[in-house]
Amino acid sequence: ATGANKYFAQVIFNNTKKGNHFMGGKIVTKSEIFIYGHIRSGRTSKIKNKLIKGLREIIEKNTKLGKDNIWVYLLDLKPNQMIEYGEILPKSGGEKKWFKNLPTKLKIRLNKIDN
Repeated sequence: ATGANKYFAQVIFNNTKKGNHFMGGKIVTKSEIFIYGHIRSGRTSKIKNKLIKGLREIIEKNTKLGKDNIWVYLLDLKPNQMIEYGEILPKSGGEKKWFKNLPTKLKIRLNKIDN
């Protein structure tokens, strides 16, 4: 949805134990999925809306949850305040130049993820 390389997309799963989730001071008893996404700033609202709606649709399609049980949050982070693969990240759109300056061994690793 953003046009960035696949190796910039990382997924981490965290399970919340039953009884450890509250809304309005009451224990949540229904299944819910929360997606918290950190994204490099600089993308348009149109692209971000496509991303969050796409994530919701994927979860809805692959689970028994309705869209009212799916929560998606995106947090814009300044690329110069992020390090991935040992390097400060490029601004959105600067990925090719960033990649060109990486060590050869890292380029090989990232190409394997991207293909």
